Amino acid sequence: MVSAAVVTAVSASCAAPTAALMQARPRERLTFVDVTVVDGEGGPPLLHHDVVVEGERVVIVRPTGAVDARGSAAGGRVVDGRGKTLLPGFVDAHAHVLSSGGALSGPGLAPAESLARWLAVGVTTVFDLGAAAADLEQLIADVDDGVVAGPRIFHTNLMITGRGSHPLGLADAMVPFGAVLVGAVLPQVAVEADIGPALDVVLEGDPDYVKVVIDRMPEGEPIMDRAVLVALVKAARARGQRVFVHAGDVDDAVAAAEAGCTALAHLPWRGALSADHARRLKDSGVVVVSTAWMWERTADLLGGRFVPTPEEERLVPANLRDAAKARPTHPALVALGHELDDNALERAAALRALLQAGVPFVVGTDSVLPAVWPGAAYVAERRALLAAGMPVSELVTAMTARPARLVAGAHADFGVVAPGKVADLVLVDGDPLQEPAALDRVALVVRRGQVVERVAGR
Repeated sequence: MVSAAVVTAVSASCAAPTAALMQARPRERLTFVDVTVVDGEGGPPLLHHDVVVEGERVVIVRPTGAVDARGSAAGGRVVDGRGKTLLPGFVDAHAHVLSSGGALSGPGLAPAESLARWLAVGVTTVFDLGAAAADLEQLIADVDDGVVAGPRIFHTNLMITGRGSHPLGLADAMVPFGAVLVGAVLPQVAVEADIGPALDVVLEGDPDYVKVVIDRMPEGEPIMDRAVLVALVKAARARGQRVFVHAGDVDDAVAAAEAGCTALAHLPWRGALSADHARRLKDSGVVVVSTAWMWERTADLLGGRFVPTPEEERLVPANLRDAAKARPTHPALVALGHELDDNALERAAALRALLQAGVPFVVGTDSVLPAVWPGAAYVAERRALLAAGMPVSELVTAMTARPARLVAGAHADFGVVAPGKVADLVLVDGDPLQEPAALDRVALVVRRGQVVERVAGR
């Protein structure tokens, strides 16, 4: 939300490399024996099943003890699944992997360390929504080649915003001349004639989707005209692109959805969401990326109310946690904090109303931001969704199969546990459909058929 403003210009340069948190074991045949399988698509759990992984893919899902013509379960590593549940690897559908999450002027996490923290809680895929494609190219290659242990990365290219609009307004609050640095990089549109050239710039990076921003942060800065937003979404869709829209205001979110955007990159954070808004969003078919906890966490950070969670104590370096305790003093950040506080009740009501209306969600965190750190924020986000009334079966779909289909279509090769699909898997202790806290008890993570585990002593 805030540090994403300067992902390519500033944040990556603030990251300090540290020793690896997670490591991948050599790939070997894996057999999960007598495990409960939750497929990610909302089907009933498969009790007492064996799952066999060969290479990068799941090859067998069958009742324990059954004979299968595709081969026996012998050989390789055998994992006792009794009392455990196997799920698809989780997806964080809103990430900024090059951002460091440090204090405004201090060091933070290096990208590889951020990726490791996602893996530690079972996240095997992330959707980056802000970095220049060229800046991500080497990191994506390193993950795909196994040089870096990390989730698969889908990405946009540079986001498109209004002329002089968010995130330029907050960039100066982060670094000197931040608005100049960001403004020199981001495509900006003021009128419909600007749309074609802006899309040309973004599509040069061969993105998996396009991101559009219509917001004021804080109140008073310029914002994209709503008619231009609608035209931009339609133009991007006409070029065959999926479109994620960051819309701060409820009415802008509805306009983007009805124009045909694929997903709202955030729960709208400003304005009251009426029953009519909820109905129109449901009828549009748009998917909402949750980020509900991020808004509340950012409000606490800007208001000087930061208190680390147990997951942050476990996954986040102490210097980052200590830096988050200092209350920002820049006027733009103070004003944003007040506005977030003023809209807190409306945001909570909007989340409940959208859930009750049946608007589909996917889980996203907006990590990496100060106090919104990868891995820890994902655990907090899903707890926030459960507290707002999302059923745990729906939460599992929102973490797995639905985001996979969102970016890869009906034939996505990940996000489900099934023969032929990529073996991105999470084994947890217990039954999360009966006890949601079991999702926190990650026993084993598999990424493309490789077990990834925490380095001893980290």
